[in-house]
Amino acid sequence: MTYIDISERKKAKEELRESEEKYRFLFEKSPSSMLLINASGKVVDCNPALEKLIEYDRTELI
Repeated sequence: MTYIDISERKKAKEELRESEEKYRFLFEKSPSSMLLINASGKVVDCNPALEKLIEYDRTELI
């Protein structure tokens, strides 16, 4: 039998999840308007502050 220690992988996965959660919270709660655009120039996300500023819903922009 072979055993592989995956504790480092699990730790990295958890750290990534926490980082993404923190980013999402800051993005959603920021009073500053934010628009995310990918390398092709396509809008991929915006935060509520931008929706309020331009009076468009996120679904209309993406």
